[in-house]
Amino acid sequence: FPAFAVVAVVAFFVFSPMLRGPAFDPTLHATLISEDGAVHIEAGYSPDGNLFKVIPEQGAPVTGRNFELWVIGASGDAPVSLGVIPVDRESLFEITPEIAALIDGGTLAVSDEPEGGSPTGAPTGAILATDEFFDVDLFQAN
Repeated sequence: FPAFAVVAVVAFFVFSPMLRGPAFDPTLHATLISEDGAVHIEAGYSPDGNLFKVIPEQGAPVTGRNFELWVIGASGDAPVSLGVIPVDRESLFEITPEIAALIDGGTLAVSDEPEGGSPTGAPTGAILATDEFFDVDLFQAN
């Protein structure tokens, strides 16, 4: 029994970091709030692992519609989809280095799209809210 207990403790310390998932420490953040206040979404980006986190705080699309996130680079290029977001839970996902390059100095937007997202690869529904990404460390220092 003592040998089994030692193996179990060692296994716990070896595998527990993998079970917790990746650490998320955002450096850039955006807050999306619609003009009427009905939609509120928080988002953060961590370059460590190119992780992007979305936290829906308030609002939901009408039946048959979805919210889709878009990033627009600082140069004002066409919006690039980050995908349809669930509004009932936080989501953490990895983004490509190409999309990550658009975030610093870029803008985040949320649109109202048909179920499953935009059929064209560009926003087709109303843009509900936008916000420029800001540096979390600079914000906390003030």
